Amino acid sequence: MQKNTHKTQAAAATTAELKASTAVRVPKALEVEPPLTPEQEQTLAHCAERIRALGRKSTEQTFEYGEELAMVQAILPDKKFGHWLKTNAGISTKAAKNYTRVHKELSGYRERLEKSAVASTAMFALLGADDQAIEGVLDTIETGERLTVAKIKTMVGAETKAEAPAVNVLDMPGRAGCVKIAEQRMKANIGLFSDLLAKILVAVEEAVAKYDSGERVTKSGLAEAIEFDARHASDLFGLTLAPLYMDAEHPRVNWSSSRYGQSSTWGRLQAALHQLGGSGVWPTNAAFKTWIVDEVYPLLKFAVRGEPVAGGMPIDGEAVDTAAEAAAIHAAERQALDMSRVRIDPPEPQPGNVVELPQRQQVRMVAEALEA
Repeated sequence: MQKNTHKTQAAAATTAELKASTAVRVPKALEVEPPLTPEQEQTLAHCAERIRALGRKSTEQTFEYGEELAMVQAILPDKKFGHWLKTNAGISTKAAKNYTRVHKELSGYRERLEKSAVASTAMFALLGADDQAIEGVLDTIETGERLTVAKIKTMVGAETKAEAPAVNVLDMPGRAGCVKIAEQRMKANIGLFSDLLAKILVAVEEAVAKYDSGERVTKSGLAEAIEFDARHASDLFGLTLAPLYMDAEHPRVNWSSSRYGQSSTWGRLQAALHQLGGSGVWPTNAAFKTWIVDEVYPLLKFAVRGEPVAGGMPIDGEAVDTAAEAAAIHAAERQALDMSRVRIDPPEPQPGNVVELPQRQQVRMVAEALEA
């Protein structure tokens, strides 16, 4: 009887383990985050306003900047915090971490740091140091000695990594060199492209807010804020994201970047950036407000914040042939260009106006002209 009891317990344990092992686990990336409360939304809006108005030059401003960022960081998860920073502060999460650490780790020395007007970069060098090392640096600064960041790092015992000899990727051979150069250019271009879009979005968002409150938005004012940034963003789109167009019918024609057309959201953004880069072709009157609010604003939020745009996907999930679309766009542009050209043939010479010269005399005249 005892034996059967053990077998029953073992079977039950095995069944429990099997159920646990086969239970559906929801990946962390798919977990639904709780929505923000109205109080949190209000805090984020207040912090964004403070950060835009706050400089980062003085010691006091550095602490205040870190305090505002710490409040935002406490509300948003890491990924959303990064998007928020790009849109509202224009800095990376790494830079934001330095400011929040100054607020948290050096608050006990704030009065002395502000009195000595210690620069933000010098305070960054103090992060992670023990109290004795920080006291030593402050004592030295308070005697009137000016310390460089490198000197502060040495005083607090910060470890300096041995720098590997720099390798110029432009000297790397073969396919590996090509890939490395492309990676660097892609990273730089996408970073600059994202920064420009975030800057444009801030100005467009302010314009939309004015429309919502019944205020007037002038095209000249908005153009001054975003036109050239949009033009540069359009250039970067063509260099980095646009498809390559190769004219199969004219193989000697130079290859160039093309456009995606209006069948995709990124194609709509490409067209919008191109138009934003030339205020002379912006819509007029009521159409301008509709274009900014209903087209430009959603597309910028899509690119900067990852918010979906209505009508951005093909019907029934049908794939779009971007190469065929690019070819169609180029064909239409070429046809329009050909129709705009006017061929002017030179007048035919009249027989009475033509003087035939002997061949030797013609050769001599050409030679004399070349020598001259």
